[in-house]
Amino acid sequence: MPLRELVEEALRRGEGEEAEFKLRLDKEAARTLCGLANHRGGLLLIGVNDEGKPIGTPKDSLERLNSLLGSIYPRPRVRPGEAKARLCSMHCQAGFEGR
Repeated sequence: MPLRELVEEALRRGEGEEAEFKLRLDKEAARTLCGLANHRGGLLLIGVNDEGKPIGTPKDSLERLNSLLGSIYPRPRVRPGEAKARLCSMHCQAGFEGR
């Protein structure tokens, strides 16, 4: 399923086992990515509150994401989405790169 459809579905369904919402890209978001990778994978949306309302993120979110991912070892398998409408999405597969 295309990432855009995954994002729309996650916003409709809300948070759950395979979708998490965070307001900002920080250490808590990094822990969530690792948790998704250790489980079955899932979608992390940055710039969305717990009720599923998109709030937005800073313009440099994708650059900050790459920096954050570089600090996690082993690195989770993540497919970054576009920062459209100031919403940053990441689809995380189960497992880690090189493992």
